[in-house]
Amino acid sequence: MSVYLGQYLVNIVQKQSIFTNFIRKNAISRYLPLCYHNPMPTSEKKPINLYEEINKLNLPKDHFMIVGSGIMSLKGIRDSYDLDLVISEELFEQLKNGPDFELRPWTRTGIGREWLKNDIADLVVDMRIGDEIYDLQRLKLEGEKIDDMWFLSLKQLIDFKRVYGRQKDFDDIELIERYLLNHIK
Repeated sequence: MSVYLGQYLVNIVQKQSIFTNFIRKNAISRYLPLCYHNPMPTSEKKPINLYEEINKLNLPKDHFMIVGSGIMSLKGIRDSYDLDLVISEELFEQLKNGPDFELRPWTRTGIGREWLKNDIADLVVDMRIGDEIYDLQRLKLEGEKIDDMWFLSLKQLIDFKRVYGRQKDFDDIELIERYLLNHIK
């Protein structure tokens, strides 16, 4: 990577950090749509081993993408306490009538539709920001393929977390930005 490109990326991350701090200080986040359902990890939750949990699910690797904190855990930014996946429509239809997951309705209007849950994993067919729908295929366009599995990229994660606007999202954005500043060469 050239020195100019590296400095350009550092400047972008610094500007995003300024924007995140502005939102936090001005409490704008309470007016932004809340899009995800997972509570913050509580003290009784233990960090998961991402690969072990994925292997237990035994899902076809081309039919899911690890979203949420999965990429943060993989890159050593912070631990994950659950597993959030966007899965294909086909896989969703197969799993929703099976014994391994509970089918749940969305609790917030305009956010999504039904989703699947078990002890560790939450499975959805898309992520939404306003009117924009990001299904598995669309997410893969900017995602990262690591160890033959698809992950939401850090850039995508920042974009989603900025819109979700919860305190834990801003905390995660700060951790990601610090990571990027330390790992851009």
